[in-house]
Amino acid sequence: MPDSRTHSHITEHALKLIPFDTGDCSALISDYCNYPDHYHSDPDSVLPYHFETDGVQFHYLPDPPYNHLYRYWGVKEGKICRMKPFRNEHFIHVKAGFQWYLEHAVSCVQNNEMEEGKKFLGCLLHVLEDSTFGVHALEGD
Repeated sequence: MPDSRTHSHITEHALKLIPFDTGDCSALISDYCNYPDHYHSDPDSVLPYHFETDGVQFHYLPDPPYNHLYRYWGVKEGKICRMKPFRNEHFIHVKAGFQWYLEHAVSCVQNNEMEEGKKFLGCLLHVLEDSTFGVHALEGD
């Protein structure tokens, strides 16, 4: 699992790829990109930047098997159709989290609250970093 140092390192190098001046990102690099890991140890300080649906924190992107998408098909009235309904709760959760963090970050930037926007961006970067790191990329439901 990436620790705070690793998250900060990834964030720092990702910001170097941006082709324009992002201003002072030292707090984003050292603190904000670690907020999701502080939810259980210091919830009061990170609660405004915490998103969840149905009690599930937007932190680890689930990687559920998709074989059910290909299984429940059959022939009905001479047409191939899905025989059971399907609702991807994981996709709904992830989409809602991305939208929530992006909307808050953009809103802050539009209101010239750059540091506040970087806090929301830091949380989103944390999730993206987790989802591409080692065991997190292999987790199931």
